[in-house]
Amino acid sequence: MICLAWNCRGLGSPGAENALKGVIQIERPHFVFLSETKLKDKEWESTRRKVRLRDFICVDCEGEGRHRKGGLTMFWDNDVTLDFLSSSQNHMDFIVRLEGGRDWRLTGVYGFPEEERKAETWNLLVILCRESELPLVCMGDFNGILSHDEKVGGIPKHQREIDGFRSAIGRCSLRDIHFEGFPFTWMNNRVEGENVHERLDRVLVSETLFDRYPCSIVEHLPQRLSDHLPIKLRVQEQVLVTQGRRRRRKGFRVEKEWLRED
Repeated sequence: MICLAWNCRGLGSPGAENALKGVIQIERPHFVFLSETKLKDKEWESTRRKVRLRDFICVDCEGEGRHRKGGLTMFWDNDVTLDFLSSSQNHMDFIVRLEGGRDWRLTGVYGFPEEERKAETWNLLVILCRESELPLVCMGDFNGILSHDEKVGGIPKHQREIDGFRSAIGRCSLRDIHFEGFPFTWMNNRVEGENVHERLDRVLVSETLFDRYPCSIVEHLPQRLSDHLPIKLRVQEQVLVTQGRRRRRKGFRVEKEWLRED
């Protein structure tokens, strides 16, 4: 099963719609979570027809005209059943229904971009994780990094912000899935000394999800129009075989010292 997440930075142009259609045609996802769509509900139907996905639920963007911001959408195809749980300007939460009671949660997240509101993203993550004991996939643009290695260029992130994100992941017992591809998912597209790269987009899963699908893997896909790369999660339980050897994917796990209070 394939899930895509992409901060598309607006879908109000033919170029943006074609970029979305292109990545869907190539990757053939079952689910697509989009953030910063800058669209409202009544404007989505034409896009849905173009990308040829059956169903969608959206959260309207805020503002009008050039002042629009935010907006979320989840698309899914004919082969899956998705039950809606909740949404806000910063998340969309669903249950993926599977035969044999093997349901799991799929939560799309768009973290607050404002520095002074980062803690609200981490608090939201903790609240969502406590909503259910179902295995969980949480993916999207968290607007945060987990270490200084995840940013190159520009002003260094405050350690307080990094620690807050780490602490939230630890409290939720989540795992940052191993990825393949370019090490960063956002870039400011400037030149030379002003160029900045960060890994803002990621997939976090519960230990129960990882135990069920131990060979799940994330790919950072090629850049398409937006300054964010699309990310793809392949949820799979089969053991991967590489050159005759069995290979279990590893991921980030929270360290105990991150949870200690000063």
